[in-house]
Amino acid sequence: AYQSLRSVTAQTLAFNPYDQPAARKPLVDAWKTWVTANAVEAKLKLPLPETDLPLGRMLVAFRGQLVEFDEAHNERWTKQVNNAFVCQGLPNGNRLYGIYGNQAGQSQLIEVSEDGEEVWKSSTLPSGPFGIQRLANGNTLVACTDTNQVLELSPLGETVWQIQIDGRPMGIQRLDNGHTMIALSQGQKVVEVDADKKVVWEKNGLNGPSSVQRLPNGNTLVAEMFTSRVVEFDPSGKREVWKKDSVNNPRDVKRLPNGNTLIAENQSVQEVDPQGKVVWRRNGNN
Repeated sequence: AYQSLRSVTAQTLAFNPYDQPAARKPLVDAWKTWVTANAVEAKLKLPLPETDLPLGRMLVAFRGQLVEFDEAHNERWTKQVNNAFVCQGLPNGNRLYGIYGNQAGQSQLIEVSEDGEEVWKSSTLPSGPFGIQRLANGNTLVACTDTNQVLELSPLGETVWQIQIDGRPMGIQRLDNGHTMIALSQGQKVVEVDADKKVVWEKNGLNGPSSVQRLPNGNTLVAEMFTSRVVEFDPSGKREVWKKDSVNNPRDVKRLPNGNTLIAENQSVQEVDPQGKVVWRRNGNN
């Protein structure tokens, strides 16, 4: 509902649906004030977009802690954790993160609530996670890098799909068509595999790809650790259409709905506009 309101009014007044009622009330009042003042003459933007709009929550794993920022880039939630290499903010307001461990049982996926309470865990990973994605069906996709595996786990922790793939898988993405994008850092390529584990698309000749995102326009966004850049390829994979050089060992990259690009690099996270200009940066540990 909040996304629809923002889209139809073209306003970006703050609202966090996961806050307590007392915290939400002044934000609701601000929206009511805007409606009272502007509803009669407002030019509503229709139809509503099919893609999600950013709601302002950004979760970052800074190795020693998880930090969530609001729409104004202010810290609104933190949790001290050890060896968290990857994380995802979930639509229900919970946070999912992966712990990298060297011994059996130490590599874990953990989901916590707004209060920081654990609500789900999987401690049966064969190796540490470098990429995760909570899927719409409630399952969790995870790249177990050191054992060259990508697994799909049910809420009960059962493996319902997996692929053994050489090349040290790191970044992963399940596409709407059921295919899976995999960044193979030592394999020097990114691949798209179907449900039967057949490679249906690949981009070779990359230098330490650590993250991959297939964009709505069919382009593919890749972070290359060893050449210190982020690059976007056209659907064929043959032509570079955008890049950001001089990035310090990029580990993860996401194209935002507003056209900017979020890059997690060594010891910082930055947001750059389509011209490559840094519009926000937060320094931290790895």
